[in-house]
Amino acid sequence: MRTMILSLLSVSILWASGCDRGPQPPADMPKLTPCSVTVVTDDGPLADALIALYPASGEPGYDWLIQGQTDETGKAIIRTQDRFVGCPAGDFRVMVTKTVSETSDATSAKLKVKCYSLVDTKFSDRATTPLTLTVGDSPCNEKFELGPSKKVLISQFGK
Repeated sequence: MRTMILSLLSVSILWASGCDRGPQPPADMPKLTPCSVTVVTDDGPLADALIALYPASGEPGYDWLIQGQTDETGKAIIRTQDRFVGCPAGDFRVMVTKTVSETSDATSAKLKVKCYSLVDTKFSDRATTPLTLTVGDSPCNEKFELGPSKKVLISQFGK
């Protein structure tokens, strides 16, 4: 009985000391603001798209990876470094990328692989995307409408 009481006490102390909090952000990481982005096309929500945010200033050497992936409703929860929910405050350019691959008959001696972008390629290039987002101290929830769905060939392999 005494061993059980000591075990429970030890678990309680570990829990209270923060062992259950998960990974802690790096000391130099800026404060993060909760942020979500919803992306739709004329056909409806854009599921399984990668959303990436880059400083609008084009600031070189920016060390934080800020991105999210859309769910079936087109909504992405933005995370920094893929594990910390939220985004640093600032002005960002928003990139949206969704690609698919198609292959020819695998038994053929002339296997072909074609990769397509399912959004207009201007949205997947940080230099050309017209999408911007300003993040402040309050949680943000932004919706972007990309217009008509696209299927643009971006690469092709094989003969």
